[in-house]
Order: sequence, then C-alpha cells, then structure tokens
Amino acid sequence: MFPKIYIDTKKWKQKLNKAIDYSQKSNMPDSILEKMAKSIISFTVLTTSPDTESEKLFYDMWKNADKEEKNVLTKTLLRLIRA
Repeated sequence: MFPKIYIDTKKWKQKLNKAIDYSQKSNMPDSILEKMAKSIISFTVLTTSPDTESEKLFYDMWKNADKEEKNVLTKTLLRLIRA
C-alpha cells in the first residue's frame, strides 16, 4: 500500500478542469472523459488523505460505493467542476 499524501485540492480541481476543457475542444465523448475521471478519482482516494470534512465525506462515499454509485459520483463531480 502506498503512503498517504496530502494534495492541494484546488490545484487538483484546476487540472481536472483543464482536462475537461481539452476533452470538449477535441470532441471527446463524455463516456471516455468519465472513464478517465473515474480512474483519477480512484487513484486519488487510494493514495491521498482528505484535507477537509467534505473531502473525507467524499472519500468515504467513494470507498463504500458500488460500481453504479461510483459512476453517479463521477458524473456529479464532473458537473460540479464544469460549473
């Protein structure tokens, strides 16, 4: 198991937002973006520690979610980042 590290969630969100912008400009299908985002979220939850209570809640939700629930969480997170 990897040691947990702390990340700057603002920077993480900005980088994910750049990926979203790029995917939209290149006409990438949402399904591919969602798969990429789901992988990034899974990696982040496995290798980092939450900084805030809201991040802790999201991490707990992710860890306890089944496949379909993770799809919903991913789509919701992408929608929030796009806003």
